[in-house]
Amino acid sequence: MMISAVKAAMAKVAQEVTLRALHLHGSVGLSNEMQFGRHLAIALHEGVADGVTELHLANVARQLLRDHAPAQGNFPTDTLFRRKAWAAKQLQPLLDECGVTLDEGRASPVLQPPAER
Repeated sequence: MMISAVKAAMAKVAQEVTLRALHLHGSVGLSNEMQFGRHLAIALHEGVADGVTELHLANVARQLLRDHAPAQGNFPTDTLFRRKAWAAKQLQPLLDECGVTLDEGRASPVLQPPAER
């Protein structure tokens, strides 16, 4: 995985460094005097020499995600109504101790998910 990550990053870094150097040198950077065109061609070649960069990135993603399972239930799992219900549940012992309700504080967490149509 690390080799694929380095190969993908190396090509991008080489291109970015070459383009930045070309821009810093202005019109001299575009001339044959500085040979940034040759360096840019080499950087672009590095991106496809051992396999295109997208394949290396796909390999890294596949290896990173292989130990993870998809989320259970409906997607997305972290929605506002679920966070409000969780917060109300966390606050309930404190509210019971104080003898107040969320309605008295004009808070109205939606405890039920919205009805699907």
